[in-house]
Amino acid sequence: MIYESNVDSIIEELITRLKEIERLENRVYYGFPEVTREFPTLWVHFNRDEVEVDLDVATVSTPLVQHTLFFTLVYTDRWNASEEPSRNEDLKIERVGEVIDKLREYMTNYPKWELLTYPTIEFDMTRREMKPSYILLRGVIEVQIRKKW
Repeated sequence: MIYESNVDSIIEELITRLKEIERLENRVYYGFPEVTREFPTLWVHFNRDEVEVDLDVATVSTPLVQHTLFFTLVYTDRWNASEEPSRNEDLKIERVGEVIDKLREYMTNYPKWELLTYPTIEFDMTRREMKPSYILLRGVIEVQIRKKW
């Protein structure tokens, strides 16, 4: 039960910190990204855990196992396609930047977030020709958190 509770506490802490972003208005969800009608929305998906055992420095009081938890954060936002595209592209990308800024803020706070690696991000913008037409922005942020227990 220690493994599950440790992973759950890391996930809970990550989601709690991301919910502090005012613009998201508590639209931060844990799980695999799904279709939503609320924008902007952020999905936190736990991908995998890589385990390393360091036998050279292992003692009774020192943890033997280091876990690297891999997360994918999927940020989705949309806006009306009739609006000024260049202004809104910058605005929406800036909103994804708020998520990155929140992660950076907690990367510098000891002791919880010194284990978070710098996130990588990819953007995808898609124009949907529906009535009304809209542009959908997806930002995929890869995050790794390292912890020993």
